[in-house]
Amino acid sequence: MHSSRYVSADIGAFFIKRIDVKMSIVDLPFAGDRFDVVLCSHVLEHIEDDRRALSEIHRVMKPHGWAILQTPMDCWRETSLEDPTIDTPELRRKHYWQADHVRLYGRDILQRFSSAGFLPELVPPDLICDDLETRGLEPWEDLMLVRKL
Repeated sequence: MHSSRYVSADIGAFFIKRIDVKMSIVDLPFAGDRFDVVLCSHVLEHIEDDRRALSEIHRVMKPHGWAILQTPMDCWRETSLEDPTIDTPELRRKHYWQADHVRLYGRDILQRFSSAGFLPELVPPDLICDDLETRGLEPWEDLMLVRKL
């Protein structure tokens, strides 16, 4: 018999009332090859060193595991926008779409995730489930499905 265990994690209990592990995504406190599935929703656009975060996610996933890494992306932008001079809430809102974001991903997101060792694929959310509103998914925001080879 196969059993499942869900582990919730956050740097703080900002969005959920109860978390199992308080931690930073750039320093995951888990052994390597531990998780079959990782769900990471709207985190990477807040992380200064997203490449380190991606490396940590890759490290803790089992071989042939998969993850949904949901993050805003401007499909009209060829390369991700990251500029240290965009450093005020007003400028970040203007350029990154939210006052606490540190980047806006462009179409190069696939290459960025590939560089972390993933096989990435953009998936429309309605292919994952048919009840987007209940799941907190936006119909216009593709999901990044990545697989660890």
